[in-house]
Amino acid sequence: MKRALVISIVVLGILVVGAVGHAAEPKVTLLPEAQVRTDRPVTVGDIAKIDGPKAVSQKIGQVVVTGAPLPGGKRSIESEYVKLKLGSAGFGDVKLVGAARISLTGKCRRVSPKVLEDAIKDYAMGLLPQSSLTYEIEVERSPREMVLPDDASIEIKPRLFGPTIHVGVNTIAIDALGSGRAICTTSAVLRIKSTAVVLVAAETIAQGQALTAQNTKLEARDVTRLKDPILAGAAGDANWVARRTLQAGSVIGASDVALPPDIRAGDQVTLSVKCGAVAVRTGAEARQDGRIGDSIRVRSSVSNDEVRARITGPGAVEIVR
Repeated sequence: MKRALVISIVVLGILVVGAVGHAAEPKVTLLPEAQVRTDRPVTVGDIAKIDGPKAVSQKIGQVVVTGAPLPGGKRSIESEYVKLKLGSAGFGDVKLVGAARISLTGKCRRVSPKVLEDAIKDYAMGLLPQSSLTYEIEVERSPREMVLPDDASIEIKPRLFGPTIHVGVNTIAIDALGSGRAICTTSAVLRIKSTAVVLVAAETIAQGQALTAQNTKLEARDVTRLKDPILAGAAGDANWVARRTLQAGSVIGASDVALPPDIRAGDQVTLSVKCGAVAVRTGAEARQDGRIGDSIRVRSSVSNDEVRARITGPGAVEIVR
C-alpha cells in the first residue's frame, strides 16, 4: 500500500513538473501582416504575439529580424528566416507557430495632393501684396503625394523657388521638415490671376474727347496682363481726355489718358518777356497744347515771330532772358 502511494506521488510530481515546464516554454505566433516603424530595425515583437514568462518574452521580442521598410513600403520575410534569427540569439528552443510568411508595411503618414494644394494656396495668398486687387490662384501642376514617416512632428512648409511671388506663373516647393532638415520635397506650379474694379469705356471715345460719367463705367475685370489699368479708387473726378481712340468695352489705362491742356493751340495768351527787373507784356497766339510748366511755341502779335515760352498759368506764358 505504501509502495503504491509513493509511486502515485512520484508520477503526479512528474506530471506536474512536465505541465509546468510545458506552460513555461515560450510560444511565438507569427502574424501574417504587420505595420512596423521605419526609424529602427524590425524585431520579433513587431511581427508576432509572444506567450511565456515576461522576462523571457521581452528578450525574445527584442530580437532583430530585418531592416525596416521605407514609409509605405512593403517587404515580406519567411518564418524559417525568423527561426534562424531566434536561434542565433539563443532562442532555438522557442515554439514558433503562425504564418509561414509575414508581410511587412512601413508605417507612414500620407499627405494628399489636395492637402498640399490648399497649403501652398494659403502660402501664396499670404505673400501677395494687400491692395484693391482680388487674386485667384489656380494649380496648373499638382504636387505629388507625400509619403512620410509616421511622425506627427514632421512639418509641411512651402517655399518660393524664385525671389518673389508675382501675378502669373509661379513654382512653389513644399518641404517636409523633420528635426530641422528636409526629408521629402515636392513642388507645384501656380497661376495667379488678379481682378479689380477698373475704368472701362462705355462707348467709343475719340482722341482728345473728355472722359465723363456718361462715356465711362466701372467694372470688375481680369487685369493680370494689364500694365496700368485705372482702378476704381484712382478714377475720382479727374478731368481726363483720351490720348487715343478708346473702343467701347476696353479697359482704360493710365497711358490712355491725359489731363486736358491748360492752353490749347490757337488760344490767345498773354506773353510776358522778362529781362532782369524789366517785364514787357504783349499778346500772342499759342501754337501748341500744353500744361503749366510746359514750354510751347507761341506767335507774338507784335513781331509775328514764333518763340518758345513757358506756361505759367491759364492763358499766360513767359520768356525769361
